[in-house]
Amino acid sequence: MKKIINITLLLFFHTTLLFCQEQLKHEKKVYVSPEGRLYVNKHLPIYLRLATSPDDNAPSYLLRSESTPQYTNPMYFDYEGYNTIRSPWKVDTITKKTIVPRQDIIFEVYADSKPPVTSINLKDLKYFKKDNTYFVSGNLIISFTAKDELSGVENIYISINKEPYKIYSSPLNLDKPGEYFIQYYSVDNVGNVENIKNIRFFVDNTPPKTELKFEGDVFENIISGKSRIVLVAQDNLDGSNVKNIYYSINEKPFQIYKTPIFAINLPQGEYTIKYYSEDNLGNKESFQEIKFYIDKTPPIIVQDIIG
Repeated sequence: MKKIINITLLLFFHTTLLFCQEQLKHEKKVYVSPEGRLYVNKHLPIYLRLATSPDDNAPSYLLRSESTPQYTNPMYFDYEGYNTIRSPWKVDTITKKTIVPRQDIIFEVYADSKPPVTSINLKDLKYFKKDNTYFVSGNLIISFTAKDELSGVENIYISINKEPYKIYSSPLNLDKPGEYFIQYYSVDNVGNVENIKNIRFFVDNTPPKTELKFEGDVFENIISGKSRIVLVAQDNLDGSNVKNIYYSINEKPFQIYKTPIFAINLPQGEYTIKYYSEDNLGNKESFQEIKFYIDKTPPIIVQDIIG
């Protein structure tokens, strides 16, 4: 039994890969926020260099540790978020004298290893879910938002029906009926990449179709008291499924069809039945109408004596 389970999981994994658009490559990097805060991808190696000028092209010298060389060049930040590089003590930049009471000089660095989290907005969207597919009616308008704990979100990427990923910039308006397989993920400002998420939609603007059948003794549109009327509805591609079938006999109020209509429960005479179906998204079929006659009069046997 264990081998069968492993094979099943492996097949599921490969099947998932077949339906996934390949994720873009994103480089791990350093980011300086508009406020001047320095963020670094926590997985990056760190090297400290010393310069005597703020100019970008000024000579710089790699700092080496005599006491802990095995943990430097490169070194790695240990804490997620706030980290410091310190030097005791503060020295007045004009008098060059130590500040009293003595205090550390602190350089702040924020290490970030966690990817953003992307959410899809389905608010105010009328949908019906079946087999991990969201069935919707009308125009499908969806939007995405992403949150990141530290360096902030750089971009959200989306792929529709396995097309190449592109940067998400505005809500998607998918108005053509059919299936949409959407993959999405986000990247933060230091290159942490979220795992791909996916969601499947089916835009269904087509109402169900209802078929009326006479079962039993039937001649054209004349049925006997032993017959029954059956209504069967089917939805587009078995999409959102039929919610209800409605019918009305001889202009009476419409009611929900649940079981076949037996002619034995109706008096003999002419009838007009109207009927339609509605799916779970509110797509309604146009009224259909059929006239029929219920005949409960048995035939008369005439005996003739010849000769």
